Amino acid sequence: MTRFKKLYTDVMFCDDFRSEVGNKISVMGVYAEELVLDKLPVVIPTFGVLVSLASDEPDIFDGMEIIISTKGTEEVVPIDPATIERAKAAMIDMADTIKKKSSFLPFRFSVNITISPLRIIEYGAVNVTVKTDAGKFPAGALIVKERAKEDSRKGAR
Repeated sequence: MTRFKKLYTDVMFCDDFRSEVGNKISVMGVYAEELVLDKLPVVIPTFGVLVSLASDEPDIFDGMEIIISTKGTEEVVPIDPATIERAKAAMIDMADTIKKKSSFLPFRFSVNITISPLRIIEYGAVNVTVKTDAGKFPAGALIVKERAKEDSRKGAR
């Protein structure tokens, strides 16, 4: 988890999200630190980004956008202000109780983003930045690199 000012961020990259019974979500095909490709350009049919945020100040979420970029592409995902306000209201109701009982940050917000398709034209990284009225916060990155030649021969079938 990375801390910038008063905002903690954590990002998970995956192939897809699946809805389950009981208001649950499964995260499918989670990438570790790297996305290893045989060749470029490549089009990934679905690509998921789970962005989790935490703070001790609810107003840091105001005006939120999630920016997902690679070399040559950028996807800006604005977060609906009404969604942020509903989440803040629920968190404010619980904040005092949480602060008294633990060191857990009371204001949390998570966003599941599906990009369909994701086009990658150069090796480098898939970068995630959180932009709010309080500023821009680098949230995480997935390294995109070429498979080593000996790896591609071993994995060939």
